[in-house]
Amino acid sequence: MLAVAGGGVVASTTNSEITVCVNKQTGVIRRESSSRPCNRRTEDRLVINQQGPKGDKGDTGSAGATGAAGVGGVPLTFSTTVTDADPGQGGLRYNSATIASVTNLLVDLTDANGAVIMNFLDQFGVSTNTPQRGYIYLRSVSGSALNIFSVTGHAADATGYRRIPVAYVSGSLPANNEAMVLTFSATGNVGPAGPAGATGAAGATGATGATGATGPRGYITERSVCDGTDAGTVADELCKIGMTGPGGGIVFFIDYMDQYASFCATGDCNYLEAAPANASADTWCSNTNTDLGLAAWDKSAVGAGRTNTTTADTTCTSGAIQTAADYSNTFNGVAFDDWWLPSIGELMEMYWNLRTAGVGGFANVICWSSSGGLLATTAWVQNFNTGDQSDSNKTNLNWVRPVRGF
Repeated sequence: MLAVAGGGVVASTTNSEITVCVNKQTGVIRRESSSRPCNRRTEDRLVINQQGPKGDKGDTGSAGATGAAGVGGVPLTFSTTVTDADPGQGGLRYNSATIASVTNLLVDLTDANGAVIMNFLDQFGVSTNTPQRGYIYLRSVSGSALNIFSVTGHAADATGYRRIPVAYVSGSLPANNEAMVLTFSATGNVGPAGPAGATGAAGATGATGATGATGPRGYITERSVCDGTDAGTVADELCKIGMTGPGGGIVFFIDYMDQYASFCATGDCNYLEAAPANASADTWCSNTNTDLGLAAWDKSAVGAGRTNTTTADTTCTSGAIQTAADYSNTFNGVAFDDWWLPSIGELMEMYWNLRTAGVGGFANVICWSSSGGLLATTAWVQNFNTGDQSDSNKTNLNWVRPVRGF
């Protein structure tokens, strides 16, 4: 069946009864199916080849005069101008003077007779069947030209016209002001996947392939060594952010995906806990002028605090470094002395996971990190009031919040 928008010919290739749906606005005709019945709000239902009872044979009428041959479709006037702009009432342009290089058709929202064809044009490219969503046929009324393009995408909205993405198929460039007729044949949507076929017979066993590269590590084995609401009793609860860790501190980071190296010098540690309170306020180190090699990017990472502290402790005899290295906390009768001054990355996690949740009693303080600053005389600090990180002179007095891993 062939449907022509804008007023034209409807032809049926069968004598069987066929039910079609006619768009009330555009005149586009489609065949009704059980899966897609006519929409009575936007379409009229029409039965073609419907047969009634056979009537009596009438008298043979006289032959009528032969009518002029017509060309069905949307009437347009072609312009050789290639400017991407409204081509004017009933206008049609290509975006290239070389027809094989045309990638867009520029079509006005009205045809040559003034009829609005916007809804008709907006149907171009709606098919899910890509890359060819349908075909546009442009015939000259004089019969001197036939251009065929495949539609490659949705019609784009432009002021007063539509920009239709196409690919050239065949034809030669029409003359300027050539009267043309446009018809469109949409490609059907992609159908549903068919049922899976039967399982074939097992093939012969192939040769053993080479051993593949070691894959990424998976999730960690979570530990039940923390206390929640019953802190101070047996530590047997699954560790979560904000709970009391085995060292009496507050759990603030868990490497669930096992992305980081162990936080401890020995064993596989995936948890970090912060001391239950700030240790003291002090300068960064007894030596405030020496670059200790802790300013590199990796010295700011989560997991770098322990080695940063170990490195700085060989030089510092007092200050925040020494305070964290010497810190000890007794919890449930066990003394834990494996604490360190956190890196700036560890302090950032502490801020976001504890300070913003109101856990840990941080108040509005600034804490030292073990990460070196931009100068030999500075180190990075974390502001627990604003959340900012900044470079602070090592002679300044800032708070110390030790960290340990487990």
